[in-house]
Amino acid sequence: MTSPKLTRLPCVQVNKFGMPLYTLAIIDRHGSGQPVVQSLVYREDQPHISMMLTAFKKLCADNGGVDTSRSIFMVDKDSAEIAALSETFPGQKILLCRFHVVKAMIEEIKKMPLSSTDKETLVSVSNARHLLSCVI
Repeated sequence: MTSPKLTRLPCVQVNKFGMPLYTLAIIDRHGSGQPVVQSLVYREDQPHISMMLTAFKKLCADNGGVDTSRSIFMVDKDSAEIAALSETFPGQKILLCRFHVVKAMIEEIKKMPLSSTDKETLVSVSNARHLLSCVI
C-alpha cells in the first residue's frame, strides 16, 4: 500500500514572487519516499493548499496510480495544511511529524517566563524524550 505524505521543502522562496514549493511524496512498498508531485503555491493558506491537494487527488484518480482512500499524511504543525488535508481527504489519518512537534515545543519553552536553568532542563527532557521515542 502506498501512503501519500505531504512534505514542504525548506526553501521559503523559490522564485521572485516568494512562492513556497510543496512536494507530495508516497512511501513505496520498500519503505522509501518517492516524490510524485511538486507544486508552487501562491499562498500558504488553506484555500491554496486545498487547490494543490485537489489537483493531486484528481491526478491520482485519472491515472489510477495511488489509492488515496487509505492515506496517511504526515505534516508539521501547520494548521492550514491540516485543514486542507481534512477537507480534501476526509476521514484519512493525519499525523504530526515528531521532529516538528518537539521543535515547536522547544520554541515555546524558550518563550516561557522561567529561569535559564529551568528552560534548559525542559529542553533537555524534550530532546531526550524525542530521541528515546525514535529508538524504541
